[in-house]
Amino acid sequence: MYCDWLGCLLAVVTLGVLGSPIGHSLSPRIHNAAYSVLGLPWNYFATECTQPELEGFLATTQWNAVSLTMPLKKTAFDFLSARNSYIDSISRESGVVNTLARENSGAPWRGYNTDVSGLRLALSEKIGRDFSRVTVLGGGATAVSALLAVAGLGATRVTFRVRTPSKVENLVALGERHGVSVAAESLGGAWQESDLVISTVPGVQAAELSAPDWVRQNTPLYDVAYDPWPSPLATLWSQSGKSASSGLSMLLQQALLQIRIFVLGDPDATLPSEADVFRAMQEAVANL
Repeated sequence: MYCDWLGCLLAVVTLGVLGSPIGHSLSPRIHNAAYSVLGLPWNYFATECTQPELEGFLATTQWNAVSLTMPLKKTAFDFLSARNSYIDSISRESGVVNTLARENSGAPWRGYNTDVSGLRLALSEKIGRDFSRVTVLGGGATAVSALLAVAGLGATRVTFRVRTPSKVENLVALGERHGVSVAAESLGGAWQESDLVISTVPGVQAAELSAPDWVRQNTPLYDVAYDPWPSPLATLWSQSGKSASSGLSMLLQQALLQIRIFVLGDPDATLPSEADVFRAMQEAVANL
């Protein structure tokens, strides 16, 4: 990790994604396609890991790098904070870590958040930048990243629709620091007009969500879910004659940033033949 190119080719590197449930993850397909193009003999695995198990795993594993999905992102942030480990600025602002890497199996972990930049790039690609009022469904770790992503694209108002509005009061202050007015509504409350709806609720759980027909007819949906697809919300939007964008684009964009970190130690560095790498990543999940 963080090696010169010959060192990367010779290094024995084990890495993968942790979460629970994890069987649906497309990350192994995406990452292994990238390492194949790069000529790196690395293997990336999906491993089941719950919140209580994460600390023990990170303290004992020989892995060099880790991607994190539900429900581990806040737990990883707390793990690093308790040890005064390196945490990048986006992770510190969001309180969320979805990427861990280290120079070797005995070195301290370093934490990153690639969700914010990944979602921002995906929204720019799929939706554009012409929105200022955003409705976010859900209030978990990905919802926090959604707030920071849309703030970076010029949003001025974000409304979170959640089961318990009082539980997202911390997002009000976060929004203010980025020039965004934040409000919270219950899932059953009246909808306000917005320019974009982002769902951060996992596909199965989203089956209980709904939106008025006038919202579905006039407001684009970006659903971070990608398996199964179409998600329940995407199906609702299609019934109103509108298509929805899946979170596969976010998954790909944030994975590219992770691969930059794992190979070069820097999410802003450019990989060798990066266009070919990203094309292989897209092709690995194109037919799903």
